[in-house]
Amino acid sequence: MMDFLETGTIRNSVNFPTTILPPHKNSSGARLCIVNKNESGALGEITTFLGAQKCNIIQQINTSRDSVAYTVIDLETCPSDP
Repeated sequence: MMDFLETGTIRNSVNFPTTILPPHKNSSGARLCIVNKNESGALGEITTFLGAQKCNIIQQINTSRDSVAYTVIDLETCPSDP
């Protein structure tokens, strides 16, 4: 449970796919953990939105199980509060 709370890692889940993304050594920003529908274009919408906010993605992973997708994204810097 602590691994999930600290890094977003998912292991041995019935409903979610196994997802492990080690922290990026140069990340001083934020880590986003996003649950979304596993459908065409969903990941593109997420990354396009982040790009429009001038957020640089330094690493990411997207995994899915049936209709559920789970995305973990490390940003280079923390986004500003709108």
